[in-house]
Amino acid sequence: MLTFNECAVMIKKGRSTVDGFPARKLKKNTYLYYDGNSFHVRLYNTDVVSILPKNAWVIRSGGWRTPLTKDRIHEYAPVRISQAKNTWYYSIGSGRKLFDFSEGVLISAEHIVEEHI
Repeated sequence: MLTFNECAVMIKKGRSTVDGFPARKLKKNTYLYYDGNSFHVRLYNTDVVSILPKNAWVIRSGGWRTPLTKDRIHEYAPVRISQAKNTWYYSIGSGRKLFDFSEGVLISAEHIVEEHI
C-alpha cells in the first residue's frame, strides 16, 4: 500500500513523464505519476490506483480483470481482490467482509468505502 506522503517522496526520484506529468517507474509497465492533485498508479493505460490527499484510495480495473491488474491493486491500495466464477470481490485491510468490485470505489484512510467516483 502506498500513502500520499510516500508517493511525494518517491516521485522526486522519478525521471519519466506520463501525459506530461512527472512520473516514476515502479515496475514493468507500471508508473507512479502526480497530476498536481493526486498520485496515480498507471498500469499500461489504466490508472488502477489513485492516492488522494488524506490517504484515500480509488481503485479501478479499466475493464482489465487480469492477474496483473489484481497484483498492482493489491500492492498499492489497502485492499485484497478475490475472484469467484469470473466475478471480482474485494476486502479492505485485513477484513474478511467481501464487497462486489466496481470501478472507482473510494476507500478512506479509515478503510471505509465512501462512494464511487
